[in-house]
Amino acid sequence: MDMKQWLAAVTKDASVNAIAREIEVPHKTLDTQLRSPTGLKPDMVVKIARAYDVSPVAALVDLGLITEKEARDSVGLDPMRRSSALRDATDDELLREIGRRIGERNATVSPLPTRPGPNMPVEEAARRRPGKPRLGD
Repeated sequence: MDMKQWLAAVTKDASVNAIAREIEVPHKTLDTQLRSPTGLKPDMVVKIARAYDVSPVAALVDLGLITEKEARDSVGLDPMRRSSALRDATDDELLREIGRRIGERNATVSPLPTRPGPNMPVEEAARRRPGKPRLGD
């Protein structure tokens, strides 16, 4: 996500002065980072995220400062932490994750075979056999 889009979304289009006051940094410091070709520094992203009740980790991912894998790995593989995270996740968060995983799996699964098989409906099998009379012909 573009830094300016992220900032506008998170702060609800607050001015640079208002954001600087909210995160308690000098206006010039924030303005300099916003104008810099490298953008906001990670510590500034974290300050803004915290001030506007956004997950600092999600903010760093949104801005491409860390990858989603790095964010997931930071939680670790401890089963107790994973179970706790699953319990704390909202239904929407769980559904989005399931959808993401299904999408990834579908991208790597080969398409169903085109040859007639035992589970193919009779009409479909008949339609696919060349030279054979078809139902309804």
